[in-house]
Amino acid sequence: MACLSRFGLIFFIVFCAIPSFIAAKPSLNFSGYAKELYLHGRSFTDQKEYWQNLNRVRLTMDSSYSIFRGYVEYDQEIRTGTYFQTQDFKSFGFGEKEKSWELTQTISQDSRHFWRHRVYRGWGGIETEKWVVRMGRQRFAWGTGKIWNPTDLLNPYLPFVLERNEREGIDSLYLRQSLGHLSQLEVVSSMNRSWKERSFLGRVRTHFKLTDISLIGGKVPSEEGSWMAGADLARDIADCSFHLEFIFDDPKIKDQFLKYLFGYEYNFLSSHPLFFLREAWVLFEYYHNGLGKSDPSQYNLLSLLQGKEVSLAKDYLGFSFTKELHPLLKLEGTAILNLTDNSYFVAPSLDWNALENLHILAGLHFFDGKDKSEFGRLYSIPYLQAQYFF
Repeated sequence: MACLSRFGLIFFIVFCAIPSFIAAKPSLNFSGYAKELYLHGRSFTDQKEYWQNLNRVRLTMDSSYSIFRGYVEYDQEIRTGTYFQTQDFKSFGFGEKEKSWELTQTISQDSRHFWRHRVYRGWGGIETEKWVVRMGRQRFAWGTGKIWNPTDLLNPYLPFVLERNEREGIDSLYLRQSLGHLSQLEVVSSMNRSWKERSFLGRVRTHFKLTDISLIGGKVPSEEGSWMAGADLARDIADCSFHLEFIFDDPKIKDQFLKYLFGYEYNFLSSHPLFFLREAWVLFEYYHNGLGKSDPSQYNLLSLLQGKEVSLAKDYLGFSFTKELHPLLKLEGTAILNLTDNSYFVAPSLDWNALENLHILAGLHFFDGKDKSEFGRLYSIPYLQAQYFF
């Protein structure tokens, strides 16, 4: 079944790209990047120090003709280092969630390297002025939160991952209909083999009196009768922007729970008297996780490392800051405080645009807290990254 699904997806993407090749003036665009990321860390399970070096080349093809469109992101990825000798790798791998379609192939692997290629994202579809239909591996950017996204049930991610922009997406069928100039209806069905494991969600988005509003609801993976409902909104007030989102979830196999988030962000003017705040961007968010635990001894840290959960406690505060120190140099930082156990996470980074299309990034993921706390049990990770876009 997985093999049939895989070949079905590849056939669908190729089918939607064919009109671009046969058209008199084909619309076929290529782009991508080459990245090298070096990091040093310590294994959670056996406390062994390790290093890892990631080399990835990603090629993106975006093809369209008439109402047809095909999109593919293809990776060649080689990782080297001592991480593959740790118990963490043997237990959790790269912390990636299992997909419905197997679009990754390991080329070679031993105790010092891991080489694979994959379709990172790939979908084919039909697009008109009012309708969009797509099938394949795709990502849906739902929700208004910046550090957390309670309503983004399809693409949840850890707030402290190194590659924050890497959100692989899910294998799904997607439908979007325009309901007017600023309104739309979206429906997504994941392609899991059984209905119990499948997500089937609908979302209505509109604009009302300077406020962007979305309503979401549907079935979530769990028992057959499991469901959720929620909403998000964003509004500019004076020079500030406020956002809010929440979900109520009834998974049937455990108690109902509520998750919500509200945040505030602000861009300082270039005329601010303090140089450090001129044209700086700041963000504050509060997140309540109704599924979280009030007692740190009940944390299931393995679910965090396996990518099944994005947080363990009940309440969090988050802060982000971005400041352009020079047209070619940008300072960024994120901090998260676990209000349940007082552990915290801080992630400063410096991005240097060394050459045209070349960015060099240096950063640190610093974790601290008591031994039994969420962030106190994790080890800090310094890293260095170079990325060239083409």
